[in-house]
Amino acid sequence: MKLLTVNRRIRGWMGWLALISIASLLVIMWQRFTTLQQVVTTPAQAEITKTDQPIQPIPREIATDKPKVALGEQLFQDVRLSKNNQKSCLSCHSFSLGGADRLAHSIGIDGATTRVNTPTVFNVRFNFRFNWDGEFTNLAEHLDALMSNPRTMGTQWPTAIQSLQQVPAYVRAFSQIYPDGVTATNIKDALIAYELSL
Repeated sequence: MKLLTVNRRIRGWMGWLALISIASLLVIMWQRFTTLQQVVTTPAQAEITKTDQPIQPIPREIATDKPKVALGEQLFQDVRLSKNNQKSCLSCHSFSLGGADRLAHSIGIDGATTRVNTPTVFNVRFNFRFNWDGEFTNLAEHLDALMSNPRTMGTQWPTAIQSLQQVPAYVRAFSQIYPDGVTATNIKDALIAYELSL
């Protein structure tokens, strides 16, 4: 009789252990399922509001203005934006080298070395400061400084505008996108649109 009672108790405890194990397993599976659901239902295109934080999440897709980006891509590769047609943005921001040039000091106009090396242009949309010393808070100011720097591009906007206005394809492209055509503001706008798409 005692043996029968002990057996019943053991079976009872084993039943309870089995139920607890199954319940624990179900809880774990439910947690994994809900986490998976959250990942799947995250929107594919989520613009990130620019903050003063050094690290921001990168969205899967970024909304772009395709005509501006295409024009900016041409300008990014064009040596007409530099003194004596020597350098383009792509000269230092090489895509095969991670959007930089991997030199300790970049080589600018007439072989001049720059004060610092070229940082990557990739994911520049998420930078909240520009230049290694963080001197610039936006890309337009940064472009102004690079254009006039005698070691980098070594030219002024009026010279660059005059050079671009001599190319009919540029005149057409600018007039299709911008009512006022080729201006310093519009050149910067197209270049920035392209950089933000990288």
